[in-house]
Amino acid sequence: MLVTFRTPVPFSGERLGMLAMGMPLPQGYGLGMFEFGDGRFGHVGGAASFFSILMASQQDGGGAVIMTSVERAKTLKKPPIYVLGCGQSITHATISFMPDLTVTGAVESGRQAYAMAGMRAKDIDVVELYDAFTLNPILFLEDLGFCAKGEGGPFVSGGRIAPGGALPVNTNGGGLSYCHPGMYGLFLLIEAVRQLRGEGGQRQVAECETAIVHGNGGVLSAQSTVILGTQATL
Repeated sequence: MLVTFRTPVPFSGERLGMLAMGMPLPQGYGLGMFEFGDGRFGHVGGAASFFSILMASQQDGGGAVIMTSVERAKTLKKPPIYVLGCGQSITHATISFMPDLTVTGAVESGRQAYAMAGMRAKDIDVVELYDAFTLNPILFLEDLGFCAKGEGGPFVSGGRIAPGGALPVNTNGGGLSYCHPGMYGLFLLIEAVRQLRGEGGQRQVAECETAIVHGNGGVLSAQSTVILGTQATL
């Protein structure tokens, strides 16, 4: 579906989320007209019915992760989970300067993380992706090498990434269903650690030894990837 803005709209993805949830915008944020490809016109503020189910709503929440040395971790009560690889990439500041709207910096951050860990996508048991919007997991699955570019839609169809599917993705329900206090990336790390420790309960992925966690910031601007593993992966 083609959407064309008729006037500049100075707001971020977060502001669009506020609109979708019926929240008032801060003063100074303008609105504009947009046109759908079928000739219908509307106001950005009236897009709630179209966008609300496609983006994570914000709730209260919090979490914490403790990082320490391997030696210290071995003395603690729970089994340690190891950082095998990590990578970062920043490609632009505003969405209008994104080099390619279909390719994110996850390509580069993922490349760095895989290289450091000595792994590829096929070696990953569970995938945790920042899904502020339903589009994000499709983009990231493509860019992190789980499927070819442009094949993300068919790839996730038929329950492939659903509970019990061939590729466990966002096993806690993701930001769309679990908790999104505005900085969801920490919850991805917590869920990955729980899966690797076998603490997932009914959602536990069997024989889970490796996890990839990917976070997104800005307007698809900053991407960060980390690969975690159990003692068996060292």
